Amino acid sequence: MSRPVLMAIEKGILTKSMSVFDYGCGYGTDMDLLKDMGYLNVNRYDPYYFPDQELVPSSLVFLNYVISVIENLPERDHVLLDALSLASDFLIVALLHGKHNEQYMSKYHCKYMDGIINKTFGSFTKSFSQEEASSYIMAVSGYYPESIGQGIFLIDKSYEPILPPVNLYSEYTAQALYRLTKTLKKRINKLSRKWILPDGVTIQVYKKGNDNQHCYYRLVSRKKFLCHIGAPKMLKSKHLGRPSSTAYHEAVNALGRKIEIAVLLARISHIKSVIKFLLNKPKATKTMRCTIPGFIPDIL
Repeated sequence: MSRPVLMAIEKGILTKSMSVFDYGCGYGTDMDLLKDMGYLNVNRYDPYYFPDQELVPSSLVFLNYVISVIENLPERDHVLLDALSLASDFLIVALLHGKHNEQYMSKYHCKYMDGIINKTFGSFTKSFSQEEASSYIMAVSGYYPESIGQGIFLIDKSYEPILPPVNLYSEYTAQALYRLTKTLKKRINKLSRKWILPDGVTIQVYKKGNDNQHCYYRLVSRKKFLCHIGAPKMLKSKHLGRPSSTAYHEAVNALGRKIEIAVLLARISHIKSVIKFLLNKPKATKTMRCTIPGFIPDIL
């Protein structure tokens, strides 16, 4: 069983009462194993191995390592947004993690677009760092994903997206993207005028009560001091009080602004890549294959 599915079970995200869909399942081993474990409402789709299966909306959708084997940039966004639209509660996205050794790559692989192609099998792979993967998912989906493992991210759809999910390749021209970038930068400047929770600072419960209203919270810093966020003394923690307190709400709002800025910056970075692609569209090659039914990328 793949690591993303195992982690979903271990963390209690996946339960037997949920409907599950594996988007781009390959041989479909994960769903077969889940059926053997008593998970009855499971479905799968793969353009090569199970092309006749329907795309079924489900509580939990897995998109395991699919993005990392798609060399067509517009199609990557299309697949992520398609999987997101099928998930009613949770989407788990897994991407290949790490970097390729240059010596190994020159011997067995060759560079192609933003990834590599195996010289023997002709297969494409794209590896992401943890930060790059998180930024990509934020930029396309508009959600702030939770990292639950190396290269594995969870989108909880009970939260509202910070930005609307959009395929920038198909819905915008280069000029429209330039204008959109200016709008997003103005939003960042407006948010930056207010208090932003610094890096390394978290909101923690330090005294639990009978219910949430009787819990007490504090700011805790992994760094040496909190003096740069307005603490009266050079402290490593700052008392916030109960959830009804003004200090707690200010801290939560500061965290929200920090997350929103992260998503905005991720989308701006992605917009730059899209503009570069639109202005320098590569010619179609045999390695550029469309794997999603009904999707015809602009470059073909």
